[in-house]
Amino acid sequence: MPLQGNTIDDNEFYIHAFDEILIGAGENVKNNIFDQNRFNIGIGYKLNKNCKFELGYFNQIVTKPASDKITKLPVIESNNGFLLGITYNIDFTNLKKKEEAK
Repeated sequence: MPLQGNTIDDNEFYIHAFDEILIGAGENVKNNIFDQNRFNIGIGYKLNKNCKFELGYFNQIVTKPASDKITKLPVIESNNGFLLGITYNIDFTNLKKKEEAK
């Protein structure tokens, strides 16, 4: 989501967020279908059309198999941290055009 205007242009900040819910399927899933939930929210900076930087808070909830043999309850683990992402898109279309021109 851009912080100014309707689009994320070069040299502008923006807010990013995602929530991923992972579930298990198949015969190996015994008690719990829910496996993980990953949530991230933060701020990004678009340097240009090929490069952007993102920094955000990350929360992960993981369900693990039962560790207590009596209750057989799954263990729920919560992890918190920060994510730093750098994305650089390499444009190979110019190489193709140069080869076609030869």
